[in-house]
Amino acid sequence: QSMNRLLFRLLYYPIVSALKFVNVVKPRTYMKWYVCLLRKSGMNINGMPRYISSDAYFDNFSAITLSERTVISKQCVFLTHDYSPTTAFFTPPIDEKLIKTDARKDGCITIAENVFIGLRVTILPNTVIGRNCIIGACAVVKGTIPEGSVVVGNPAKVICSIEDYKKKCMQCVDKMI
Repeated sequence: QSMNRLLFRLLYYPIVSALKFVNVVKPRTYMKWYVCLLRKSGMNINGMPRYISSDAYFDNFSAITLSERTVISKQCVFLTHDYSPTTAFFTPPIDEKLIKTDARKDGCITIAENVFIGLRVTILPNTVIGRNCIIGACAVVKGTIPEGSVVVGNPAKVICSIEDYKKKCMQCVDKMI
């Protein structure tokens, strides 16, 4: 199985590169093919996402669940593991029992329906983003994001509800008309 995974990884990146061209010419076709590729790589996809950038990075496909109407912008990172405990375990004085310990912590990422994830967002292990959320550019997200939230920053924080954001957007539209 590890050989199959390695072979798939070797083929995955050239296929994604070819899909980038398809995205320029026929974006809907790109999405159909890319979603199919992500599913084949083990990602759990419920329904059809609206858009997933081909340069988003997915650490472990099988630990990620995406839902209907998800948008994932360019250069987003989905991390499903954390090796930082290794540094703590190997800081002097070193406990000999910990030398053989794999300090890796694994987690899952779940994105609910109708979520927009902005440019360069990083999503850390064990994160659940509720329905109808907007995650602002460059946010670093961890934990549970409540349904109907607008989230920005590092660390990511809820700044308003989706309804408040909608009202602000409508005011801007009214001023333009």
